[in-house]
Amino acid sequence: MNSIFPGVHRGISNTEYHADSAISKSKLWNMRKSPAYFKWAIENKQKQTDSMAFGSAVHTLFLEPENFDLEYIEYQGGDRRGKEWESFKSKHEHKTIMKTSELEPVFDCVASIQHHKPIIHGGEIELTAAWIDQETGILCKCRPDVAHQGLLIDMKTTSSIDANDFARDAVRYGYDLQAFMYCEGIHRATGERPSVFYFLVVENTAPYLSAIMRAPIEMMASGEVKFRKYMRTLANCIEKDSWPGPEYFYIDGQDSILINWPSWA
Repeated sequence: MNSIFPGVHRGISNTEYHADSAISKSKLWNMRKSPAYFKWAIENKQKQTDSMAFGSAVHTLFLEPENFDLEYIEYQGGDRRGKEWESFKSKHEHKTIMKTSELEPVFDCVASIQHHKPIIHGGEIELTAAWIDQETGILCKCRPDVAHQGLLIDMKTTSSIDANDFARDAVRYGYDLQAFMYCEGIHRATGERPSVFYFLVVENTAPYLSAIMRAPIEMMASGEVKFRKYMRTLANCIEKDSWPGPEYFYIDGQDSILINWPSWA
């Protein structure tokens, strides 16, 4: 269902944003596996992982602290099973439940990044932008954590703020695609292209080191290549109503996927 139309939107909740059918980075990223996986992921709600829940909690506590108690609640009981747990869960079914041991690192992460607060001061939090991709005619959307005076900021929790380590995470999780889509979306929706994209990064284990990292030109270019490739594939799949799996190679009478053997092995 499309409830978000081209332009800039304020005051849209996370629930409304994620329910809309426009193409986001998280949806488009599934195309890296195959069109078949993309279609399956669209049609089946994905379960939130523990790392996703942790990152979302840090995000909310830092950027939207007024919403934290509305969205999260602490469970001080034992294991997540038994009558006590089931009763607690039923009473708070609309909140994310986190144990004390899970919440403490959230507060530690936020304490670590408080000195970065000036970079987001005066920025718009969770601004939604939607646009029609000019090449494919497909409606896209994005939701930067912070948009402020020509720059965009996205928060990330990570295992290491070392620049090389974070670069590996960026490749693995498609942060290049995200950075490009967010800048493209704001540009198409407002007419002004952001001049820089920052990641506000904090480690998810003690001592919870944090840093602000800037997306280089090469990263943005890589994101654009992925965006164009995946969008063209999506448009082709929609046109043909065909959603194939990964490419297969016919070898010795069998359909098989050729292993991409790494050069360093």
